[in-house]
Amino acid sequence: MGFRNPGYSREFALATAEHWALNHNQWSWISEDLRDAFENVPTGRLSQALRRMIPSDEICDFISRIAFNPSGRGLRQGGPLSPALLNVYLHGTLDRWWQQTYPRNPLLRVADDLLILAEPDEVQSLYSALQQRTVSIGMPLKGRPRSSIRDLATGQSVDWLGYQIHRNDSGLQTSISQKSWDKLEDNLNLAWESPIPTLAANDIIRGWISQQGATYRESKVSDVYREISRLALQCGFQEIPTSQEVAYLWSTAYDRDWLQARRDVVERCRLETMPADGSARQHSEPAAVSRRSSVANATSNYSQLAPRRREVFLYCDGSCLSCGRVGAWGFLSIDGETSHQISNGQACFDTTNNRMELMAVIQGLSSL
Repeated sequence: MGFRNPGYSREFALATAEHWALNHNQWSWISEDLRDAFENVPTGRLSQALRRMIPSDEICDFISRIAFNPSGRGLRQGGPLSPALLNVYLHGTLDRWWQQTYPRNPLLRVADDLLILAEPDEVQSLYSALQQRTVSIGMPLKGRPRSSIRDLATGQSVDWLGYQIHRNDSGLQTSISQKSWDKLEDNLNLAWESPIPTLAANDIIRGWISQQGATYRESKVSDVYREISRLALQCGFQEIPTSQEVAYLWSTAYDRDWLQARRDVVERCRLETMPADGSARQHSEPAAVSRRSSVANATSNYSQLAPRRREVFLYCDGSCLSCGRVGAWGFLSIDGETSHQISNGQACFDTTNNRMELMAVIQGLSSL
């Protein structure tokens, strides 16, 4: 399950892990990274995946020219399309394969950060399976079993997505990881390359603390602010946001991102156990009825003069970014000669009408 799509934040990924672990009592976790993920993407396989998704050689060739490394392997670092293309490749080669092979042990992925939830007696075999699969798709793991496997039930912690994660009586206890502090320091050093370094450093601090909502209840504002001040001074910045502003941004992120993500995960799981009223498949039959009605009203002269071609009916419904709403896309393709029908559709959470329209068009065209 990948979380780089719109509406799926790292807080949502963390809340999903917490919800699954609590409900399935799976506290043996595998936390891994893909080694040099963008540089290792096999562009040949990625091109094949793109051509299956986008029925236009011109568009696929254009994407290859602007996003692929000239050397022929990997994606351009920092390219605007690179995260999306990495997601496309891993979704087709890793996410879906894992979900079909190990449905009881979810693989949660945010970009190249992986997390697998398991029980103690199966975690070693799952790590071996993950290791073999990632090698087979050209994306080897960075770590080793000894450093990547953690049992939260015994008091161990996991470092994932910039969080240091422990288990407590109510769920997860998260604090700011050392990797996250190192990232802040690196970005503050890069602020000197901006036209106005002090303003850039302040924006970096504000953005960084706004991403730490899940850690707000587990850390003291005074301790975190003291460390921010130390790092800023070490990087040459004396003027930074006040402790009051940092506390406000942090608490706001807790309410806006972390608590909301927890609510969204619970709501999504509830909806997935119910009939999907928003599913596009239910619209296939009404579309077929509409088509038969229109054909019955057509003149026989037109039927004789014009060749019978495949007709494609598209359906979409989005604009459901609010919690608990479901959008959908779907198509019904009917052969004019044989009346053979092809249909497909999918319900989607946290999407937009434009995205659903585009998916309906792409999938409908791919059926021709």
